[in-house]
Amino acid sequence: MAASVPPSRLTSPARRGSVLVVRQNIMPSNPIIVNKRGDVFVAFHKCREESLPSHLGPITHALIVVTHGDRSLYLFNLWKKHWELPGGTREDGESPRECALRELAEETGQTVIDADFRGVMEFRLQPDNKTEFGALYRATLTELQPFKANSEAKEIVFWDGVSDIGEVDRIDVELLKY
Repeated sequence: MAASVPPSRLTSPARRGSVLVVRQNIMPSNPIIVNKRGDVFVAFHKCREESLPSHLGPITHALIVVTHGDRSLYLFNLWKKHWELPGGTREDGESPRECALRELAEETGQTVIDADFRGVMEFRLQPDNKTEFGALYRATLTELQPFKANSEAKEIVFWDGVSDIGEVDRIDVELLKY
């Protein structure tokens, strides 16, 4: 006999063909970290870029950790009003690597020669509790380019991880470890 689930833990039912799908709003048992918005960094999957595990689902976005000396590059996101790592959603036909490098250039004006694939991030995003998977890259910046404010980023900073720069997304701070 199936266990009963309290109504407060269910999302709105959705139909997939003739099957009614009901998801539970359950916090993962051991999330890595949860940010202020309630987004959950569920897991980090170490894998090879050439053979991404199909069970993870589509890679919808890519982020990149860029270091210069002992500091990491963050941008101040005008929409979210906090500091975060460069990255964003993949465009049609774009690989996760191409996405990470394009977003880095668009948001910060910085370019890197190569980026090291670190693995796949698994998130549960709010407000709809949607699971998404993103690729994470790491690169070292050798030559600093001028920054121009744009529609997404107000400014950039190379953060030492200690200085008070204002609100920094907790998940993005955690991603420095990978």
